[in-house]
Amino acid sequence: MSNADFLGKTSRLREVLTNTLKATQRRYNASMTSHQRDKHIQWVHTQLGNISEEVTGMDDLMTRCGPELLQSLVTEATNQLKETFKGDEFVGLLSFICGSGGNVHLQVQKIFTKIKIVSGKEQGGQIDMDYRHLLNIFPKATSQPQALIVEGLAGMGKTTLLTLLMKEWLVGGQVSIKGLDKYQLLLRVQCRSPHLTKFTNLLEELLPDASLKYRDLLPRLVKQCRLLVVIDGLDERNSNSYQLVHDLLYQLQHARHCTLLCTTRPEALTDFLHSLPNGYGKHVVELVGIPLDLRADFVSRYFEEINRVTESTHSCQELIEKIEKEKYKEHYRFPLNLAIITWLFFYQPDIINKATTQTELYYHTHILCQSKLDDRLANNDLTKFIRKRTREGKVRAWLPHLYVKIFESLSRNELNLGEEVTEHLRSACDTLGLPDDEILAAFLTMRTTWTPMAILEQYSAPHKGLQEYYGALHVMLTLQINPSISIMDVIMEGLETVDTLQQIPPLSFSPIRRIDAAKKEAEKEQNKPKIPLHLYQNLLRHVAGMLHLYLHPVPDKLALESMELLSKAGVQSKDQWLDLIENIKPSSAVLAAIATHFPVGKDIVIKEGRVHSYSVLLPYLPHKQVKLNVKGDPTPLLSGLTHHTCTNIIVSGDSVNHSVLLTELPPTTVEIATTDDPTPLIPSIGRHTCTKVVVREDLLKYRTFLTQLSSTQVEVAVFGDPTPLLPILPQHTYTNVTVRDDPVNHATFLSHLPKTYVDVVIGGDVPSLAPLVPAVTHHTCFSVKLKQHWHHPLSTSHQPDPFIQAVLSRNGVKMYSGQGSIGIESLASTLTHLSLALPDDNQITQLLPLLHSLNKLVDLRLHVSEAVSPECVTTALPDIHRVHLYLSDLSDGGEERAYTLASRLQPHKKYYDALEFPRCYLSMRSWMEVMVECLSEGGVRVKVMRVPGDPTPQDALITKLVKQKLRGTFIRGGLESWVKQ
Repeated sequence: MSNADFLGKTSRLREVLTNTLKATQRRYNASMTSHQRDKHIQWVHTQLGNISEEVTGMDDLMTRCGPELLQSLVTEATNQLKETFKGDEFVGLLSFICGSGGNVHLQVQKIFTKIKIVSGKEQGGQIDMDYRHLLNIFPKATSQPQALIVEGLAGMGKTTLLTLLMKEWLVGGQVSIKGLDKYQLLLRVQCRSPHLTKFTNLLEELLPDASLKYRDLLPRLVKQCRLLVVIDGLDERNSNSYQLVHDLLYQLQHARHCTLLCTTRPEALTDFLHSLPNGYGKHVVELVGIPLDLRADFVSRYFEEINRVTESTHSCQELIEKIEKEKYKEHYRFPLNLAIITWLFFYQPDIINKATTQTELYYHTHILCQSKLDDRLANNDLTKFIRKRTREGKVRAWLPHLYVKIFESLSRNELNLGEEVTEHLRSACDTLGLPDDEILAAFLTMRTTWTPMAILEQYSAPHKGLQEYYGALHVMLTLQINPSISIMDVIMEGLETVDTLQQIPPLSFSPIRRIDAAKKEAEKEQNKPKIPLHLYQNLLRHVAGMLHLYLHPVPDKLALESMELLSKAGVQSKDQWLDLIENIKPSSAVLAAIATHFPVGKDIVIKEGRVHSYSVLLPYLPHKQVKLNVKGDPTPLLSGLTHHTCTNIIVSGDSVNHSVLLTELPPTTVEIATTDDPTPLIPSIGRHTCTKVVVREDLLKYRTFLTQLSSTQVEVAVFGDPTPLLPILPQHTYTNVTVRDDPVNHATFLSHLPKTYVDVVIGGDVPSLAPLVPAVTHHTCFSVKLKQHWHHPLSTSHQPDPFIQAVLSRNGVKMYSGQGSIGIESLASTLTHLSLALPDDNQITQLLPLLHSLNKLVDLRLHVSEAVSPECVTTALPDIHRVHLYLSDLSDGGEERAYTLASRLQPHKKYYDALEFPRCYLSMRSWMEVMVECLSEGGVRVKVMRVPGDPTPQDALITKLVKQKLRGTFIRGGLESWVKQ
């Protein structure tokens, strides 16, 4: 009998005996319990496993039958995981609002919208990436396991992103997340879970049948799979899940087909990266929120899904209009906050005008939960005969029990509530005569966990953000009851209550020392513990937002302490303090305390989205020079600006309200750069010094505005005919004219101007620029950017161009981007930045030698089209500060031409700052086997090599080759604007 026959017969025998036991239990239920049945089944698995090992030996079994066992496991485990994860593809985060009878689970793919992800932050850069290509950061085949860490603040959508990923893996087929189909198995670790400590425990929980069947072989087989391990919430690890993650990292250290996809808040990132064993590839990306232009879309999709699930037909137009109007608000970039305000609007549309900060969103959600709870209590047999006021009083009396227990769980860094805590909360309900299931379901969610031995059901806060809000309520109620204590006293009490020494991992902070009360005060101070304040950062944010709601007036000492604790918890930068102000309604005491920590710098620059935060903070900051550049209404800043010197205002929008601001401010300098009608500024602009006006649109209204001004500097950058400005030419100094189109009328306009600077910036099809030649001769043409010429030189005329000849050969031009022209005998010595497209052999032969005469050139970008042959290259590019070479439209079979050109053109300094391949159609095989190798043999070296397209599984191997052979970095993407038009 062959090994395959033996395994097949053993498997069939296992199935027969297992089914026999199950049938026996169903037939004789009274004499055989489910527990007894499972014990017998486990015994069958054990005996058959022992027989298999005795016949073949475990190592021999893996050697002889490994592929068959692996295939069998993948098939069985996939089916079991799909059953285990059933229901986890829904988003039910806020369904607790509906109480114990609620069953509001939204389909994640219906509500998920594009979320902004940035990559490369830890290397000092930042590149936007599409979430759909998240898994393609790493290759399909590699010699080491990979760890991809998704970092994001609370409520940023980390868990929802993983939920979408799991949903698509479960369904299979066409998925939006690229590369997901390459994984045979997906395992999930929820760090909030308190009962698993080892990798084998995880396998037993997720794959109970396979664990019984394969026993000690299971971990070995799983490690050979193409495995994706999803670890959700590294910041939520408790003492047990710390052990689980640690064991998992070391168990999978040599599983080269494994990818770990982890999510975490920023405060847990560093510790985790330090804990990664050697041998892991690692990459960190950051979720930074829903983009401005998609926030209303998210709300609309979310509301539509709520309507579908609740069978409602409500309209959310008012909410969408509000989000569009206020989309610059900081807390609207968080998906959780948008979800909360959508739920609030669904139940109580008038609330949206009251919930203007994150803390207020949570507050009104909490009030709504209590209101919905009372509606249910009014129909509950235990409470329906109790007066409404009495019912509400009983609930208010129970809530402090919830707050303190949630706070203690937060101090343990646990999201789930233990059995003792749940019993305490139930007991409090019994004492007050309240139905415990209804009460608990109003504020908590039930999480069900399957284990080999039992089904565990545990209550938890619906989200860690809400857990921190409940914890903050405990702090505030404690301070209300005992005004003499400090916030730190409350935190310390919570830590001592939960015995932090046993609960918090050693990496996070020092343990609390038990100190005898009789010891001296000095010894107490010496042994004072280091508190893990980073765990409480969001709780402290909520406390700061609640101070004015619970304490009247806010004691200065508490305001100062709350800001001091936030600073120690990690709030340091300008943006963090401004975000805090946006998300709370700070009292004067709190603002004064923030000012002591705010890093002001030399001057204050206020931009769009920061008007509100600076409007309340400016009065408390030391006197500074202020510069203002906002598109919206700046008038909220008026009172704050009286404490400072406003040195410059750029009017980039809302002319009406800027006029109000200018009327009230002392004389200052003003720049007008708005696309709005500028005429409302006429009554107020005379008191100030208008240093510059940029005319972009609405020429007639700008002419009216400029007529009312005394002499100022004017920049003209209009699409279309600028000649309507001719009547007011003598009044002003025209410092710059940007030609965007209509060269004929621009030439007429320029012919009437005294000498000035001219820029030509044309994005689309380039019209004949010959009419501008006299202007180029008379004025100083500072820069020329012809996008179509630069990107697509073969689609334009190659005849001698008088405008290009005049520009490139006349001193004064500093920047040029476009194609060359036959007939140029010399290049302007003033050129500092040159992006030159060479469409054919004639131009490269004529212009290439001229580049060496440009002594001021610091940035050279050369685009060599597919029509240029290497034989025409007789000289290398000059040695200057930055040299980029673009070889476009490369396809299979053109590799030799490309690497020969790159080798011959390479400057004598022996490297390119960038070697880029727009519209490259080479196969990956060509890149790996031909291009990189031949470039290396030709002596080519690069800092960066870039190709177009989305990430692919082979990119990691190409990256390695480029680093080894060319000593550079490989980048994919960023060449979208070069696509043929």
